[in-house]
Amino acid sequence: MTFSINAWLDRVDPFIELRNNKTGEIMAQFSGEQLQRCLEQGDVCLTELCRADPSTQQELVRCLLLAHCSNCLKGQFEQATSHCSYLKEYNKVLLNKNNVVPLFRRKPWKLSSSKSDNRS
Repeated sequence: MTFSINAWLDRVDPFIELRNNKTGEIMAQFSGEQLQRCLEQGDVCLTELCRADPSTQQELVRCLLLAHCSNCLKGQFEQATSHCSYLKEYNKVLLNKNNVVPLFRRKPWKLSSSKSDNRS
């Protein structure tokens, strides 16, 4: 499957599209806040958009697809947890910290230097 990247960043309403070359279908589109977030987080780098070598373009396509999937999953997760006020507040705190929502919390593994601690 081959893709083309259509980036219009010098417009009043900038956007980036990722299209399937065979079908012409838009696989991912970024505009507005979503585009701004991708640029700020480093999912898309302006210099990479200007480079024409295949490896850079392939990596950029991969990053755009991952960012699109991440945004879709985030939306589904927010929708699924919208009925629970505790989860809603918990997610706000997590998203404000580092923009990552863990699936579960785990206590860090503590290494013990004593030989009496027999963990397997």
